[in-house]
Amino acid sequence: MIPLLSGLVALVLIVSLLIIRRLRKAHTAPLVSSPSEIRLFSQVTYDSLHKATDGFSSANFVGAGGFASVYKGTMESGRNIVAVKVFNVQSRGNIKSFLAECRTLRNIRHRNLVRVHTACSTIDYSGKEFKALVYEFMPNGAWRGGSMVTRKSKTQTRN
Repeated sequence: MIPLLSGLVALVLIVSLLIIRRLRKAHTAPLVSSPSEIRLFSQVTYDSLHKATDGFSSANFVGAGGFASVYKGTMESGRNIVAVKVFNVQSRGNIKSFLAECRTLRNIRHRNLVRVHTACSTIDYSGKEFKALVYEFMPNGAWRGGSMVTRKSKTQTRN
């Protein structure tokens, strides 16, 4: 009986260590799904985006589109205010949208487009897939990092 319990405890310990190791690697996973695209952006973790947006709080909610929601965030340095576009990855089409946006925006430089700072493709605290793009934040302005314009900017342009 004791050898059986010892073996069972050892098995549970090994499986637990493997799960913890996998979760730690997930928080520093590549920024995009394709290995050839890893070098396109500097890395950012889910944890740093979660902190920057106060847990993706409604107070920092900027707006939503068909594929994603956007939150205002302040990065840990306190100097960089960013817009974090969090993709709804429940649908396969949204993952394709994330990858297409990464590919498109890496080559685009235009004065009327918001600059992409980085991307994040990892697992969140609940073990679900998480994909986000981090843009320069434009207060009270049009946000063209995925065809979304804030309500405030629409009303200001009418006046």
